Amino acid sequence: MPFSTVRLLAVSAALILIVVLCLPRGRSPEQVTEQPAPVQQTAQAQLSETPLPPTTLPTADAPTPSNEANPPTDVLLPGPPSAPEKLPAPPQAATSPLGKTSPRPRIAVIIDDMGYNRPMGRQFLQIDADLTFSFLPEAPYTSELAEQAHRTGRTILVHLPMEPKDCSWKLGPEALRIGDTAEEISRKTEGMLANVPYAVGANNHMGSRFTESSQGMRRMLTTLKAHSFFFIDSFTTPASLGETTARQLRLPTARRHVFLDNTQDPESICRQLGHLVAQAKQRGQAIGIGHPNQAMFMALGSCGPAYFSEVELVGVQRLAR
Repeated sequence: MPFSTVRLLAVSAALILIVVLCLPRGRSPEQVTEQPAPVQQTAQAQLSETPLPPTTLPTADAPTPSNEANPPTDVLLPGPPSAPEKLPAPPQAATSPLGKTSPRPRIAVIIDDMGYNRPMGRQFLQIDADLTFSFLPEAPYTSELAEQAHRTGRTILVHLPMEPKDCSWKLGPEALRIGDTAEEISRKTEGMLANVPYAVGANNHMGSRFTESSQGMRRMLTTLKAHSFFFIDSFTTPASLGETTARQLRLPTARRHVFLDNTQDPESICRQLGHLVAQAKQRGQAIGIGHPNQAMFMALGSCGPAYFSEVELVGVQRLAR
């Protein structure tokens, strides 16, 4: 080969080498992927690859989420309403602010005028209730029925006849009258008490005139006190001095609040029993008076048990103070 050709080839190779060496040095795609990325880029990549929980935005229908949506398992929060749990009934007796149990309201029902109608008297004595029976001292069946009442544990009273303002009523010679002397009042009272066996107290039969007499009532009540009797004022007049005078003598006493059978109709008597219970709830105790008639008997059998369940029915002796 001629020298000039060789020289030309050498120069050309040198020029090619110079060009290659002068070109900018870069990285291939493979080299980029194999290099470790900066720490910041790695953290960002990890965050972008980790799925985030969806965000709930408050809307008109969806409240803002709070810790109440997922309460800790050891904290009990109110759940949805459920059927009420059946609890035992509370006791009937009320509880005072001091924690003591208050007694239930108490009533006494006195059946007056016992001793004349034997069959009706026996029916009343068979009623399964703690009724009080007041016997007329001159009635033909008083001793017999009072004996039966005593065997059944009933409270027995002497129904003392006393002078009324209406003179048309005929009460017999032993009735107490405002014209009687002190000795006559004592003698009459003693005799009437003796005619009613097992009696422990007394109440007045009629007496709208006599019970307004201070002297007459004091003499009669003094005789009762000598026999350790108590007195129930039938309260046939608003001006009666019976209860007031008895308290002055320190004699146990109380008064009637409701007449039950002024109208001898079972429905009317039931209404009166309701009034008696209402009085007892207001006052703590109350006394009603009825008589041995068919309407009273029917009322005690029909509505009596329901009314008596609201209170404590007791012998009237327990209400005399």
